[in-house]
Amino acid sequence: MDETGAGGRTLGPSLPELAAALDRLEARACGLAHEGWRGRTGAPLFCDRMSRSVNIACAHTTARYVLRDAVLALRARGRPEAVAWLAEWQALDAEIGRCDHARSEAEKVEDAAAVATAAADHAAATRALVALHARIRVAILSEGAEAPPAAEP
Repeated sequence: MDETGAGGRTLGPSLPELAAALDRLEARACGLAHEGWRGRTGAPLFCDRMSRSVNIACAHTTARYVLRDAVLALRARGRPEAVAWLAEWQALDAEIGRCDHARSEAEKVEDAAAVATAAADHAAATRALVALHARIRVAILSEGAEAPPAAEP
């Protein structure tokens, strides 16, 4: 259920919805391996859609938007740290895209060192995303959203 503001205007997902969505996310520093090229044909290889849908480190996902939406909800609630978190999210989102482009260009010219650099930069951005995710999740829960029940083994 969306939270509503003055005049019934929809503000976005509710805190419990955001908490549940945050808990579904994961981060795999794949080194952008899914960006590999199929031989010299230029046909890109992509990871499967289900993996992309929850992997905040993937260059071809909208999963990071859950983080952004949570930060926007926190900003709307007056959380001062949300401004810095939004800037951090924007920088990391751009960095993931930069790494993706760098790896793709390096693979086209078969520059193994540049591929390795792009993968290392992607791993660093992934670690930063994991830390940001943790801070955002704690803040959402502190605003009153209940943590979803733990999954049964």
